Amino acid sequence: ASSLGTLAADGRFEYARASPQFLAARLAGDGLLQRHLARICPAPGVTLCDDLPTLPRTADEFLWDPASPLWQRGDFFALEEELRGLNRAVLAAYWPEWLARSALRAARQMVTLRAGDGLDRELVVEFQPSYARIMGEREGQALAASRQFREELGEHPLASLAGALNAGAMAGCALLLLAFGARWRRERPALLLALLLVFAAAAANAAAVGLGGSVHARYQARLAWLFVLLLPLAGAAALRGRLSAAS
Repeated sequence: ASSLGTLAADGRFEYARASPQFLAARLAGDGLLQRHLARICPAPGVTLCDDLPTLPRTADEFLWDPASPLWQRGDFFALEEELRGLNRAVLAAYWPEWLARSALRAARQMVTLRAGDGLDRELVVEFQPSYARIMGEREGQALAASRQFREELGEHPLASLAGALNAGAMAGCALLLLAFGARWRRERPALLLALLLVFAAAAANAAAVGLGGSVHARYQARLAWLFVLLLPLAGAAALRGRLSAAS
């Protein structure tokens, strides 16, 4: 859906708007973009050569720090075509290392199940004026007024319970799936399908973060609650199955 929306709005079929910027941020966070630039610079048409000494070393800083070249150009999309070409070159040269690091990030994201960690308030507060200047004052005010911007979500007293609850529910669903999956294939196909879809969605979400993002609790928290919803249903189905077998 994101790719089709981008095609309709911008005439390009890509995963999401500004995909080159987000992938470049990930490659910079891994140090691969810097390594490639150090090897080719100076190079015709590569303006990032001038930024190499001060290029941010984390993906979040590359995307949101006002000192990042993405914002120093005055337009978040000004470097898009340059980054598109650089991304292809970096991946062609360093794809084994990128995949290995991506797999580790995906594994960490899969089990990072806290309620959410906000938006790194210090960095976002610095970034907000640049956002408002480029996106519009109304949008800037909406960002500043959001509960996520103010870190209210991660600091709520109940947020500390979410991680343990989500992790326990995921583990419980996995154990029940292993123990009863074969039986549910015959007796409860809808429940089996729901469990498989939720695990597939969580794995796909973690993989997407691993390939092109940074591990944050808020990314997996948007799906982890589904395990909490499904665990009582799966537990009840397993209990009824055992009682039926015993009788």
